[in-house]
Amino acid sequence: MGEISGRIKFVREMKLYSQSYMADQLGISQGSYAKLEKGQTKIDIDRLCRISEILEVSIGYLMEDVVVKNGLVFNEANVKDDSEFNRDLLISNELDLLKLKVEKLYVELSELKSKMK
Repeated sequence: MGEISGRIKFVREMKLYSQSYMADQLGISQGSYAKLEKGQTKIDIDRLCRISEILEVSIGYLMEDVVVKNGLVFNEANVKDDSEFNRDLLISNELDLLKLKVEKLYVELSELKSKMK
């Protein structure tokens, strides 16, 4: 999880966002967010999606070299038995997230079009 947490922290600092800002956007305490960045808390796929939206980076960037099991994200380097993990699930989850983003953008586009009329 360290690589994901490190990427999150790196992008957050590049955007000059505080931990408090990120915590507010995620609806969690600053202390909980700090643990997330330190890799002391497991990140579920929904929260990771929200973080990617806030930071405006792709899920793929944050999830490079990771696997997903039961909706939780794991650093591939920390996985001892790869047979327990389904790498196809990672691809499937990312595709599902991209589909949701496309649907959301489609709704926003439709709303903008209706306002222009």
